[in-house]
Amino acid sequence: MKRRTRAHPPVRAGRRREEPLPEPVARPAPDPHGRVLNLQRTAGNRAVGSLMRQPTTITPPKPKTDEEQWEEDWNDPAFAKHHHHFNGNDRPKGNDKYRYDVLCPLYKAQGIKRPLKYIDDNIVDIRFFGHFTYGHKDLKAKLRTAEDDLKKNKGYTTAPFRKCWAFNPRTTSEGNWSNHADGKAIDIDEGTNPRLINKQERAVITALTGIDVSAPDPGKAIGVSSYQGSKFASGLFQMLYSPTGMALKIALLEQIAIGETENVEAAKRELAGVPTGKKATKDDKKRASEIAQRVKKFEADLAKTRATQKVLTAEKGRYEQLDADVAKLEAEVAALVAEIAELDKDIAAAATAKARAPLVKARAAKEKKRNDKVKVLGVKRADPLRGYERKGFLDLDPDLVEALKDAGLYWGGEVWAGKDYMHFQVAPH
Repeated sequence: MKRRTRAHPPVRAGRRREEPLPEPVARPAPDPHGRVLNLQRTAGNRAVGSLMRQPTTITPPKPKTDEEQWEEDWNDPAFAKHHHHFNGNDRPKGNDKYRYDVLCPLYKAQGIKRPLKYIDDNIVDIRFFGHFTYGHKDLKAKLRTAEDDLKKNKGYTTAPFRKCWAFNPRTTSEGNWSNHADGKAIDIDEGTNPRLINKQERAVITALTGIDVSAPDPGKAIGVSSYQGSKFASGLFQMLYSPTGMALKIALLEQIAIGETENVEAAKRELAGVPTGKKATKDDKKRASEIAQRVKKFEADLAKTRATQKVLTAEKGRYEQLDADVAKLEAEVAALVAEIAELDKDIAAAATAKARAPLVKARAAKEKKRNDKVKVLGVKRADPLRGYERKGFLDLDPDLVEALKDAGLYWGGEVWAGKDYMHFQVAPH
């Protein structure tokens, strides 16, 4: 007997019988406590406790050095537009990148850690009575205040100056920080309002005019403003600075010295007549002290007069020697020019190259000698005191000076011993 088999339903072509997928099995959640227990069993409680107490440390990135930050800023395209500020032939000499590298440490010493970022944040275009300059935004505001004051209250319609400039990344002539490097200072008409930086030159001006231009307020002693004091000294210097003017002042000082010498001698005779020792009374001692003080004052006055005489006598000699040196150099240069002209004729007339060769060599030597003398002559002619004789040393408009001071700017013609008449700044450094 055959075994019956159960018939299965036919499977259609193209279809495959799908088996049911097994149900997903949930995995147990991580058990950190179990892991710790397992670690404790293998390493011990003390070791695990020590490991668990150790903090997770993340090493911070190494901070950039100043040099790295300055280099990164220089190469940042956002700051490239400011590179031109470091161009030019001012101090220090070199290309823009070299000057930037030299100046960066000086900026840092002034609290400006990133010069290019400082420029980007603070330096703006300024128009002062139509004159353009770059400068700090605080300076711009104060110049606007001064300009408004001069126009509205003083009636100015045009600039009461010829030129001005403010922001300039540079050093001083001594290689130090310049107050123009942060853009907070402005110089006005520097050609006729110089910086009296040389102590000996100030001594000559003071000796000749009787006004101490090194004093914080040069006008105080004669009862005028500091500006008026310096302006008066400038005019007097122009009038008196010559061998004749200095000779007259020296002669006047001699008469003053004679009177002061007499004062000293008279006071000493008076002092000698006052009883001393055991015979001296309380009043005698008081009187002697007063006379001694007068003697001391008269001697100080005499010493000051003699010192002033000495300064002017030396300067008169220097003035005359400078004139002699200039005259001699001018004559020597003229003679060399004539000799060079004769050599040029001889060179042109020479028939052969061999004949011309020694003439050309001689001409080159003469020309070098002439150029060297012209250079020395230029230095002699550029003597600062001779310049002050011709132009004075202060011609700023007094209304301009007052308006800038009222706007909150500090004037270099006050306080500093080395007067800087051209100079105004937001705040002294």
